Amino acid sequence: MVRSTILTATVLALVYVTANRSIESETRSVVSAELTGLADEYERRGLLGLITAIERRLPSASERDALYLLTDRLGVKLVGNLKSWPVNVAAGSGWVDLELRRADNDQLVPVSAASIRLPGGERLIVGRDAVARQQFDRVLLRSVALALGIALLLSLLTGWLFTRLVFSRLSDIASTAENIVSGDLSRRMPIRGTGDEFDQVAGTLNTMLDRIEELISNLRTTSNSIAHDLRSPLSRLKQRVEALSDPDKSELDREIDIARVPTEVDHVLRVLGQLTEIR
Repeated sequence: MVRSTILTATVLALVYVTANRSIESETRSVVSAELTGLADEYERRGLLGLITAIERRLPSASERDALYLLTDRLGVKLVGNLKSWPVNVAAGSGWVDLELRRADNDQLVPVSAASIRLPGGERLIVGRDAVARQQFDRVLLRSVALALGIALLLSLLTGWLFTRLVFSRLSDIASTAENIVSGDLSRRMPIRGTGDEFDQVAGTLNTMLDRIEELISNLRTTSNSIAHDLRSPLSRLKQRVEALSDPDKSELDREIDIARVPTEVDHVLRVLGQLTEIR
């Protein structure tokens, strides 16, 4: 159960990390493509052409969470929906995550952006408002946490049910074994018909108990037969020994009784010999 929970947690963590990386990679690809396109626009049509291209993008920028800012070489804003160039960010320094103030609503928002320095010294930054991404990230994190919690709960529930099942079957087997130890050889291990390992073990044990009961029955029959075979010659032997002390017996009768004693003893010894050969 612990392994399954760890595996589930690992899978969910991979889903979370993969989703974040995919979104970040897509965002970077789109921003890099826009930077490249705007840089090409600057090379073809100059600064005015670049300003015009950015102004065309601004009306739909809010829908795409797109952010633009173009400044001259002194940092004066020329066009864009950001208020000012971020402090301590050099143009062309690569991908950055920071907070900038939007020009349309004067709100400070998290931004993922990249920038370049144009040949004329102008600076251009293009990015994406990360508010929606952060909201998605929180939703995804909550979903992963919820899924992990449900998986853990199901794992614990499954473990509890499995433990109850195992102990229930073991209790049945132990109870039956106690009755058998007490002498009730007619009892058999319960079989529930599920075909699981417990039923297979119970079937094997019942086969063994059937064989044991059969052997004990045969042993009891053999013992009774041996007891009968021993009782008869011993009784006769006792009678002949007692007859030797009878004063009314003639010497001839005593000699006959004495002569028959070895025969009775041999019979007893023969029966005892057969008894020792029983396997």
